[in-house]
Amino acid sequence: VCNITSFDLANGTWGSLELPSCGKDKSDINVGVVGSDLSLLYTSQLGAATSDVWIMKHSGVNVSWTKLFTIKYPQNIKTHRCFAPVFTFSIHFRHSEILLLLHSAIMIYDGSTRQLKHTAHVMHCEEIYVESLVNPLTISDQGRRNLDSPQSSHS
Repeated sequence: VCNITSFDLANGTWGSLELPSCGKDKSDINVGVVGSDLSLLYTSQLGAATSDVWIMKHSGVNVSWTKLFTIKYPQNIKTHRCFAPVFTFSIHFRHSEILLLLHSAIMIYDGSTRQLKHTAHVMHCEEIYVESLVNPLTISDQGRRNLDSPQSSHS
């Protein structure tokens, strides 16, 4: 069974998240971000004409995986993959349009017409970094307590 292994920086514990039922066979699964939600791009086989986008609605809750939509690639595009150890994707929303950043391609999916338009092809595979790490000490307020507590400063 495939799963996602996580590490909670605030309490120093490891966790495991099961993939949605779609991802348990031999398939191409890539981790990404939709808005601020953990997401998966699931392609049943490499070179397939469609991919499903799944999001985790509630962080850490396995049953909260929800299929958001299916990307149907135009015949001349197929899926864009770059042979890299880690492949991620990013999706950004604006009105009914969804911007898909898939390694070597930038595409716009129009939700009202359900059409995918290829806007740019990049020759080199690049990663897109979306900052998402929050200092765990500020979440639990431990950082403030550590700063406020008197410490001996003997040299």
